[in-house]
Amino acid sequence: MYIFDFDDTLFNTQAFKHARLQVLKKIGVSEELYKETYVKARNDADGDFVYSDKRHAQMCALHGIDEEKAYEALHSVTKRVKDFLFEDAIDVLGQVKKLGKPMILLSLGDPDYQEVKVKGSGIHDYFDRVFMVKRSKENVIKELLDSHKKQEPVWFINDKIEETQDIVSQFPQLQVVLKVSKSYPIELYKISGLPYVQTLKEFLSYDK
Repeated sequence: MYIFDFDDTLFNTQAFKHARLQVLKKIGVSEELYKETYVKARNDADGDFVYSDKRHAQMCALHGIDEEKAYEALHSVTKRVKDFLFEDAIDVLGQVKKLGKPMILLSLGDPDYQEVKVKGSGIHDYFDRVFMVKRSKENVIKELLDSHKKQEPVWFINDKIEETQDIVSQFPQLQVVLKVSKSYPIELYKISGLPYVQTLKEFLSYDK
């Protein structure tokens, strides 16, 4: 079984965010305000991930930015999600698919918005099951492992270091590979104690 994360693993989330910053700058949103409103839009009061174009536009409106213009700007980037898929993602998913093992997409974020991104990027149909969760991935991983044949390896490909370390501590039977993200210094990957790759294609060589 192969469990893939989406953001910063298959999808270039950093480039996606940068593109969103650029379109918002055109309507008067500074980089500082972009970061502030993004953080406020990302999670609700309970800590659940609830980010969407609409919610980010609402946060911008609290600072005097025209909400409709902010939404239109953000949505213009969302409509181009396919442009932000890592260039080797389709090839790697196709190669893994040929192995005939279950493929799972496990994404953290607002389910509706993540579905838009996943389907828009063109990778949805590579997966046997797709999970979008608002808070944590542990419950889904437990469910998957409980129903999986014990003798077959389960690979987990993810970019977030601490999240992956926590998951491995709970499920040591997982075969984990970190996909390096620009949102973390490379030194953190080096000292994480976990194997890591710079590109998805490197994972194909790693998985033997």
